[in-house]
Amino acid sequence: MKKVQWCCHKHIQDRKACGQKAIREENIERLFTKMWNRMAGNYEEILMPLLAGLKAVPRDPKQEREIRKLNYQIEELRKQSYMLRQVLVDGNIGSAVFIERRNQLDSELETLIHRRQLLEADQFFEQEIMQTEYLLTVFRSRPTRMENYEEEAFLMIIDHATVYPGQKIRFCLKNGLELEESLEEGGLEDGRN
Repeated sequence: MKKVQWCCHKHIQDRKACGQKAIREENIERLFTKMWNRMAGNYEEILMPLLAGLKAVPRDPKQEREIRKLNYQIEELRKQSYMLRQVLVDGNIGSAVFIERRNQLDSELETLIHRRQLLEADQFFEQEIMQTEYLLTVFRSRPTRMENYEEEAFLMIIDHATVYPGQKIRFCLKNGLELEESLEEGGLEDGRN
């Protein structure tokens, strides 16, 4: 029975270009299972403070100024729209002129509101916050103990993994958090490459 191994593409092309040897897939799976069990038992203590810290990061001051400016412009357009209705009610403007000006104000208002929504949604670390919330959901809905490797769990939480000499693998979770695991007994390397 052949064993599946993973290897650096540079090493495959030229062994002198990369000294990292091939790694058995079963060792990667074993280290992932070890990492999962540590994380699943402590995910709230790790991810909740991380999430709170990410959400507490202040926005870009230029972005804040632009949001305040947009709020002011939106309020001014709403005042103009109200005054336009009053002029119509008082009979000082024709309905065709009213409709034309009202459509123009509504269009400008819609554009400004949309721009403000985009800026408010474009929060610093937005992707990391969403991914951390996703990870919390995954760990809440999955078993806290994994007996055997589950590829589905790996694909759900891992963005990528990096192998280092000394029997170590650093797993980068989808939110950017990096966790390192190593084998105590045995080796990662096959020894033949």
